[in-house]
Amino acid sequence: MSPEHDISILFVDDEQSVLNALRRNLLRDSFESLFAQSGAEALAMLAERPVDILVADLRMPEMDGIALLETVRRKYPDILRLVLSASSDVDRILATINKGEVFRFIVKPINDLDALRRTIGQAMAQVFLERRAKEADRLKAEFVASMTHELKSPLAAIKGFAGAVLRDREMDDATRNEFLCMAVSECDRLMQLISSVLDISRIEAGSFAVHLKPTDPGLLIEETADSMRPAFAAGKVTLKTEIPDDTPDVHGDRDRLIQVFRNLLDNALKFTPEGGEVRVSLSKTGNGLIARVEDTGCGIDPDELPRICEKFFRGRRAGARIGGAGLGLAVAREILDRHGWGLTFESEPGEGTSVTVTMRGVAHDE
Repeated sequence: MSPEHDISILFVDDEQSVLNALRRNLLRDSFESLFAQSGAEALAMLAERPVDILVADLRMPEMDGIALLETVRRKYPDILRLVLSASSDVDRILATINKGEVFRFIVKPINDLDALRRTIGQAMAQVFLERRAKEADRLKAEFVASMTHELKSPLAAIKGFAGAVLRDREMDDATRNEFLCMAVSECDRLMQLISSVLDISRIEAGSFAVHLKPTDPGLLIEETADSMRPAFAAGKVTLKTEIPDDTPDVHGDRDRLIQVFRNLLDNALKFTPEGGEVRVSLSKTGNGLIARVEDTGCGIDPDELPRICEKFFRGRRAGARIGGAGLGLAVAREILDRHGWGLTFESEPGEGTSVTVTMRGVAHDE
């Protein structure tokens, strides 16, 4: 369903002929049209169901349009308000627009259908903008609220592992080494989170950059996987790599690509239950390479898949081990976009996820 079908518009006019004309001419439009013949009827409808846009005639008996619009402004401030009236009321309408009480006006009689649809289209566009702004504010608020936990979690783990090593003088070497490896892994996780926050700031400021030079993708993937093996072992998830020996170099930013694959592996671990498996592979294709990170985790809901790389977006996937700031995949996509490479996701709820990085072009010897 297109987003336009989520828009509902209530037209209010005491003249049935006007409502009939609107109903007839807007029948095929994608938004939902509602009609009321008085201010009282309109308020009764608003009490029963949500409406996005109100279009009200100014001159109506009992409760005129101004009174109706003022009541709606107080009780339902999120409803976008438009005026429907004769051209003789233009001065009065402009005064209400200048006060911010209404968004636009539609002149009666409605002879210019293109102008009518254009005005309604402007109102719908404004509704979409306000929805996106509210969603962005909500996601940022969730992000800020989660950051304290996200920062405290690795710090608490580091403190716990280090404290155990210091307190237990009789700890055997194997356990001590395991605890120190886990502390290092949690440090890496903390640095990754901080780096993502800084990278998002650089992206928004327009100062984010990559530096391309011949890079061995197989080596950097192996190194990234090796650095994360302690975390996978702690999560009781198997990590496998399938990297051929003869893959060519690519033009890439080595540090940034390590960041990409660390984010992808971290996500796979986060959403794969104990006993599951994550596989990262690299293969040749045409004049480039394909890297895949595949997991046997909880998968991604189809309605969330298109938004998976949005800033601050965190899916509601059941089975996640830990939360997240909703930044890692956004940064990963930005890095790959700067390389001119692709990032795609395939997933089914309950059946795992496959993430593909398409590396276009290889670095030839000079």
